[in-house]
Amino acid sequence: PGVRDYLKVVLSTMTKTWGFSYLKLDFLYSAILPDAFENLHDRTKTRAQVLAEAMSMIAETIEEGGQDVYLLGCGSPLGAMIGHVHANRVSPDAGLAWLPEFPLPWWDRWNLPSARGMLRNTLSRLSQHGRWWCNDPDCMLLRTTTTFTETEIVSILTIKAMSGGSFILSDDLSQV
Repeated sequence: PGVRDYLKVVLSTMTKTWGFSYLKLDFLYSAILPDAFENLHDRTKTRAQVLAEAMSMIAETIEEGGQDVYLLGCGSPLGAMIGHVHANRVSPDAGLAWLPEFPLPWWDRWNLPSARGMLRNTLSRLSQHGRWWCNDPDCMLLRTTTTFTETEIVSILTIKAMSGGSFILSDDLSQV
């Protein structure tokens, strides 16, 4: 209950007081990892139920503010996001290479970031777009530190465009 109250204050402050109209909630899967589950207030609920209830509370808190706030869910089990977010990440992180680069950093072992993984997941989840949310196939990376060939870049851009979902650039364009 204390966490819920705290989140409501934080979300209200971000949207009502500070005026944010776009919120990206990332690493949502971490809320239902086994270690986190052991500390839940009500252990009679499944981890999926807990996350769905949390997302419902977040969506309701944002709507209570009366302003139009766009909510992006990211790094989450898909089912718990249905009806609670405007957009949802439908892929792992795009990564800086076509295939996952090993060894993965300790903080990214759940993800297997790679362009190929992002494309495969985006393609397999095309039917979710416009039905459950706006698909978010992760950002486009144009920086010089990627290892993409020109053909790979064209493939990534094509699939992102065909997805009909969000198209986000995360690079400093003055550096590209």
